[in-house]
Amino acid sequence: KSKRREIYPEYKMKRRPDLTEWEKEEWEFAFSQFKRLRRQILPRIGFNNNHLQVGYEADDLLAKYVMDNSEQELIIASADNDLLQLLHYCDFLNLSKNKMITRNSFVEEYGITPNLWTEVKKIAGCTSDNVKGIQGVGEATAIRFLKGSLPETHKMHQKIIDGKDIIERNHALVVLPFKDTQPIKEVPNVFKITEFVDVCKELGMESFLTRNRKEEIKTLFMKERRRASLWQRKQQ
Repeated sequence: KSKRREIYPEYKMKRRPDLTEWEKEEWEFAFSQFKRLRRQILPRIGFNNNHLQVGYEADDLLAKYVMDNSEQELIIASADNDLLQLLHYCDFLNLSKNKMITRNSFVEEYGITPNLWTEVKKIAGCTSDNVKGIQGVGEATAIRFLKGSLPETHKMHQKIIDGKDIIERNHALVVLPFKDTQPIKEVPNVFKITEFVDVCKELGMESFLTRNRKEEIKTLFMKERRRASLWQRKQQ
């Protein structure tokens, strides 16, 4: 029920190959586990902030949240570089590279401000999402164009100028959040270490219950309890 696929049917279609009946059954089983995790297990241990909006993506919800709460010191942890466009509102921990990226480090690396990252994606497209950009133009060339360092005599310069319709189409596909994404209604997390232990035992996740790991998790839970307490006082 992707909102983006309504306006661009090819969106992420490379991720949806024809499945055999056996593969379809596996996917259905996997999604039943995802639903159980979201609806039962996470709330049971006290993690109440797991959100879903039909037709929208996790990136949209993340973007909406950080934009609405930019006064907080927030970090998005992800491997998806589409989220770099949000660096005006938060920092970004790239999980695939174990690298922290800030607005300043982004500008230093790419030579453009984070708000122009969407323009890069609109021009170059996004291979992982099957969003086609200007043919033959990659991110590096798009950045040179936006910086004004791509000569007008360069053949790709004119291709980008002539690709206005593609760039306009890609706007809704790459800009975060997608239009009409609803605000995230945050509620306090109230973690319960006893429930966490029970869940780990039930699901066979015994590695979380070694002495060192258990103490580490307790420490994290206590930090989150303090955060929840501060959040409640703020609401009052």
